[in-house]
Amino acid sequence: MFKCWVRFLEKGVPNANAMEKDTILQLLGFTVNRGADDPNSETLLYYNSPDGTIRWLWPADSRKPLFLKFYHQAGWRARMFARVVRTIFGLGIQQYLFNRIRVTRTSNRFTGSHWAAFTGTPGPNRKMIVYELRENNSWFHKIPIGENAAHGLRNEAAALQRLRSMNDRNFFIPHSEKGEANTLCVSDISKGGESVNQFTAAHALMLKQLRDHTLSYAFLNSLPVWEDTRKKLRQLERHPDSRIPPALLRKLGHIIQSFPTGYVIETALAHGDFTPWNMYQHAAGSLSVFDWELSRPAMPFGFDAFHFIIQRGILTQRKSWKELEQEIRLTLFSDHGLLSNYTPVRQQHYLALYLIINTVYYLHLYAQQPAWHRQVYWLLETWSFALSSIASSSLSHRQLVLMDLADQLHTKRYAALKYGQHLPEDLPHESDLDLCMPKSVYKELSGFFDRHPLVSYRSQSTQSFMVNDMLIFNDGGVLSVDCIWKLKRKQLQMMQLQPVLDSAWMTRFAIKIASPAETARFVGLFYALNQAHIPAHYRDLQTSLPLNTSLDRKLRLYYRNHINCQSISSEVERQSENSGIARLINYVTYGSDVIRRLWSRPAPVITFSGVDGAGKSTVIENLRTRIEKQLRKPVVVLRHRPSLFPILSAFTKGKVAAERAAAQSLPRQGKNSSILSSVMRFGYYYLDYLIGQWYVWLRYSVRGRVVLYDRYYFDFIHDSRRSNIDLPSGMIRWFYALIRKPDLNVFLFAAPEIIRARKQELDVPTIQHLTEQYRTFFHQLGKQHRDKYVTLENTDLTTTINAIMNRVTRLAA
Repeated sequence: MFKCWVRFLEKGVPNANAMEKDTILQLLGFTVNRGADDPNSETLLYYNSPDGTIRWLWPADSRKPLFLKFYHQAGWRARMFARVVRTIFGLGIQQYLFNRIRVTRTSNRFTGSHWAAFTGTPGPNRKMIVYELRENNSWFHKIPIGENAAHGLRNEAAALQRLRSMNDRNFFIPHSEKGEANTLCVSDISKGGESVNQFTAAHALMLKQLRDHTLSYAFLNSLPVWEDTRKKLRQLERHPDSRIPPALLRKLGHIIQSFPTGYVIETALAHGDFTPWNMYQHAAGSLSVFDWELSRPAMPFGFDAFHFIIQRGILTQRKSWKELEQEIRLTLFSDHGLLSNYTPVRQQHYLALYLIINTVYYLHLYAQQPAWHRQVYWLLETWSFALSSIASSSLSHRQLVLMDLADQLHTKRYAALKYGQHLPEDLPHESDLDLCMPKSVYKELSGFFDRHPLVSYRSQSTQSFMVNDMLIFNDGGVLSVDCIWKLKRKQLQMMQLQPVLDSAWMTRFAIKIASPAETARFVGLFYALNQAHIPAHYRDLQTSLPLNTSLDRKLRLYYRNHINCQSISSEVERQSENSGIARLINYVTYGSDVIRRLWSRPAPVITFSGVDGAGKSTVIENLRTRIEKQLRKPVVVLRHRPSLFPILSAFTKGKVAAERAAAQSLPRQGKNSSILSSVMRFGYYYLDYLIGQWYVWLRYSVRGRVVLYDRYYFDFIHDSRRSNIDLPSGMIRWFYALIRKPDLNVFLFAAPEIIRARKQELDVPTIQHLTEQYRTFFHQLGKQHRDKYVTLENTDLTTTINAIMNRVTRLAA
């Protein structure tokens, strides 16, 4: 039972690699006892890492779990694991629950039962650490294993010697002495201290003291660490590791290039791995800090503080970058924070420098490791998100999310349909993504969309065979992504997914795309089953279609002549995935998709008001194009009312002639002053609203079509002369209570001289009077429904369109 608990809490595995065992035991002064009976043999116990390598090793007769000295007990799982282990040792049953190995001693390096070994993290910096408990004091023996480990230990010894010269320092460091064979021995300084997971005033005070003693100003390009970082990045680019996300490297290069040549920064000595598991805090507030192997002089100030918050947040708290960024702002950038005396721009620069240096260093390190532990992937994603936040000042959020999306899928099984030969960030602004993938891959991708810091809003449209994700970014950009696990059109399955994924190939831009033959087949079937002409820019795909099947031959003819639609449809229906029980299932799932669409949120109704010359028509036309291209929603434009009933003059002139006459005449020219005539005219148009609003809702909104009104009921209230009605505005306003409220109402206005420059239909006093009435009215309604009534000064078309589009996207997505 205890053994199950231990394995659950730390996910250990039972068997270690034999060669790994031999190497570790040899360094400790043992060899595996492979004899049947050896009176000089000893028993060691060990616990494995999830990858099967030995993690901790200790004598079987040890009565204390000394290996917990290497274990950072943060989080409920870690604390529970430590309690379980202590209970096991307290009951004296550890020999029955942990893995055992019989060994023969080859040296007297570590004798007795008061020691435990941590075998280190695999990689070039790997070192084994042996904790030895002595009568008067305790020591950690650091034994190099990886190719860079000996250099790291020499660096730590030099750093400790340099720190000991700081006589007034407010933190403790271990004593050190050189051991045999490049081993470094350091004293245990944990007594009286405890692990603290928060960045406190004591941490800030220590880093300030390090700065005060080692502060210097330097040009960024002259810093050794900066040159080393750029060199490592060039090596990663020249010799790519298939596991390292390519867009991450491009982002790093982009941000590096954004720093000006003569940029000057503050530098100081940095610990290099300033994390909660490398220090203890004492009751008096001072820190004991150890493991100085990665320390380096002339590092950008703040490096250690950023490292503490970010590494701890990722590895022990699994925080998102959104949470970490907020913590950095509150802890380091706000009043009295470590970097509070810097401008916001400088603060972002120092954060960027940390991210670049740290990310490149570890990417270079990981590229040398044959296998990665799962924490590497946590780190890579968070660093990538952080770098996207930094780069968002110079690249659009859409570009950055496309880069991160490509990296997220880099090692996954997927294929992009109809994708050109370009980088993901160069996807045309009006284009979306069609991605084929197993449903299991989409589940991971869905979490990625939720976690991304640049995605402000996400709307999902789910069907039985795919999901459309509409992503809205913090800067107002939009991206539509279709994630498809069955290639269907209505109840017909056009193609099988497996061949598309099997034949996908990686482009030189690190995007997996469907093969030319599968792409040509998909495009041909899509347009043929929809009985639509294939666009000219897809026509060349026909040459990629093989001629070894009847369906492919028919599709090639369809590419050329757009004939045989019915024949193609019949052949698709005869395929195994559309016949028998599969046919019934397809119909049922298609029916459920139709019902789901009917029950989904209707498309929005948006109205535009304003005096003649405010720019409504121009805004509506531009907005219509943006909605249709970016949101892929059909748009219907209505003039003033639902128009279920014709204009009144149509009864005498005919509909066409009446509409032509209305378009050619100037507004507000009607002479009607009769109350009875006005009541009848208003009643007629009001009935059009009462009945027509439901007609518009059922015909357009429910079917997913965005409705844009060029003028609306508000004209009856404030400018009824346009409709030749002479009634009190208060009465007309009262009847508005029975009208369905549109999802968004926009009042456009501009200075009278600008409006007169556009149209000279109204004089200045009329423009001012109507504008004031509309703005007051929208302000009053906006108090109750702030997001539904918006007033915008329309002087710059791009600004106006973007402001409206930001709101429309959330409504229509």
